[in-house]
Amino acid sequence: MPAAVSSPDRESGVALVMAIVFMVFGSFAALGLANFASNSLRTTQSVTQQRSIEYAADGATNAAIQSVRYIVGTEGTPTCPPFPSKTKTVTFNKIPINVTCTWAPAAGAATWTVTFKAYTCSSAPPCPGLPVTTATVTYYQTDSSGNPAPGASMSVSNWVVNSAAH
Repeated sequence: MPAAVSSPDRESGVALVMAIVFMVFGSFAALGLANFASNSLRTTQSVTQQRSIEYAADGATNAAIQSVRYIVGTEGTPTCPPFPSKTKTVTFNKIPINVTCTWAPAAGAATWTVTFKAYTCSSAPPCPGLPVTTATVTYYQTDSSGNPAPGASMSVSNWVVNSAAH
């Protein structure tokens, strides 16, 4: 049986073709990975901005709840000024926030329910759009013995955070 003879002419250039094919497929894979990384970075930046707004609204709402705590029950029917004032905004995480609130008497002589709404805007209230944070707080203006004590206790009955992407 004769031995198989390979011809060097038939295999010449195969390595070059394989290298070009490998480079083309490798380039497409690298391009896809670069596109994925770019999209991931943009998404991360967007979500970070949204979360910063939501955290700022939460912080401003908490501050407003504490600032109003000792006002409730000190003067007949309370009024609720925007937090921190009617003409200013509070800034958290470099984001301007306005917090407004509304009062309603609750079941009990010295009990008030207050609804706080935090908006992202740099102008005086009312701010346009949906509030980022809405909190409903009940303030109890008596101590455990039933004696008047503004700021004695409070409870948060509802806390809603709307997506800052709206």
